[in-house]
Amino acid sequence: MKIEQQLRDDHQVTLTVEVEPERFESAKRRAARKLSRKTKIPGFRPGKAPYDVIRSFLGEGAIVEEAVEILIDEVYPEALKEADIEPAASGALEDIASLDPPTFVFVVPLRPEVDLGDYESIRLEYDFTPPTEEDVDQAIDELRRMFAQTQEVERPIKDGDYVLAAVSIFPTEADGEEEAVALEARESFAFVAHDEPADDEWPFAGFSSNVIGMKPGENRSVLHTFSEEAEEEALRGKATRIEIQVKAVRSLEVPEANDEFARMAGAETMDELRKTMRTSLTSQAQEEYDDEFYARVLDAIKEQASIKYPPQLVEDEIENVLRDLEVRLQSQGIDLDAYLESQQKSREEFIAEEIRPTAVQRLERGLILDEIARRANVEFDDDDLEAEFQSLLTEMQLSGRVDFSKLRSKRDRKEFAEYLTYQAVRRLVTGLVLDHLKKVVTGAAEEEDEAASESAPVQEEGEETAPEEAVDEAAEAAAEMEGAEETKKAAE
Repeated sequence: MKIEQQLRDDHQVTLTVEVEPERFESAKRRAARKLSRKTKIPGFRPGKAPYDVIRSFLGEGAIVEEAVEILIDEVYPEALKEADIEPAASGALEDIASLDPPTFVFVVPLRPEVDLGDYESIRLEYDFTPPTEEDVDQAIDELRRMFAQTQEVERPIKDGDYVLAAVSIFPTEADGEEEAVALEARESFAFVAHDEPADDEWPFAGFSSNVIGMKPGENRSVLHTFSEEAEEEALRGKATRIEIQVKAVRSLEVPEANDEFARMAGAETMDELRKTMRTSLTSQAQEEYDDEFYARVLDAIKEQASIKYPPQLVEDEIENVLRDLEVRLQSQGIDLDAYLESQQKSREEFIAEEIRPTAVQRLERGLILDEIARRANVEFDDDDLEAEFQSLLTEMQLSGRVDFSKLRSKRDRKEFAEYLTYQAVRRLVTGLVLDHLKKVVTGAAEEEDEAASESAPVQEEGEETAPEEAVDEAAEAAAEMEGAEETKKAAE
């Protein structure tokens, strides 16, 4: 067997494999026997007819076709081994260049190559500021509004009132004339009136302040020129006249911030509620800041890194991103097709414009994290893994992402446990790598021994990632949850 290799620009290799004619003849005879077992040849039992009879009965073409399939299945793994290639994904037969001698052309995706450069020289400031007491006050005020009662009123609109209005936006020409067709129109637009502008207001920040002082049934015109960066394309750069007709006004009766309200919100006292809100706000703010901080870190590393990977990995990541999106949409009772229709995009456009860029970013960041984990010798013990495993198990139970009642067989429970263990390892390693990166880029980490960084073990997909005990415990936990679900149904 002769093998020629040719590297491609997309981090794949073309293998041209030439097979000895004698091996092809042997494959043809095996193919003939295989075909004869499935074919009734007069005068012979299945699989017992001579080769010449089979060839005469079925034709040379059918035998050659089957022989080629046999050779491809045999030759491809042999060629990978002989060429010392470890593929990143399944290869593909690109061409049958010849049958005399048999010559096959395979395209093989290569494993990613990541060169981080001197990532340890990157420096970024970590400057997280916890929420202030004013932030806690605002959060409690928002919570009070959630428990508030509304009442329809006929008085002028005040700050904080709920308003229902008809809003129409017309383009305005330079001479003051206007077109009859509205650029945007909402017959029943509900919003909260604010004295101060809010970034999330429609159609522009500060719009709701224009209705302060209006009464139900009143009309008002507002002139506004939209910026070129306006969210809605139809309004970008347009000088407009906005017609507002107030249909209804509801006042908000907000409960007093006292211990009685605290008990309504699930706490015993206002002090306890403030403490809970402060902890929650700090945790949320920390998570948001960390997400932004680590994104900046990874982007800085990527700018100086060299990352090579085959296109198949991007396609696989696209499927992962789509699957994650579908799960999120389903949790909100939304179908992906309905979501695409609301975005006025075809599936192909949506993937090209939004999913693919996200998939590429996720793939490259993941490859960077994997390489850092290898170089930094990231390690964890069984206790760390067990804690992360139990955390994930609890999250899935509370979120309803897994129907434990369907994990009936021991095999199903074990497969689920193995999947969950792998996810726990990935999340645990990612957390440890990010902690390491934070120390590096802020200058807090000490320089590591070069030999130690290069000898760090790598976690490979498919390897055993946790002790068998963790899998058994997961299966038992899943079984217990299954029993709990059945007991609940029986009780109902």
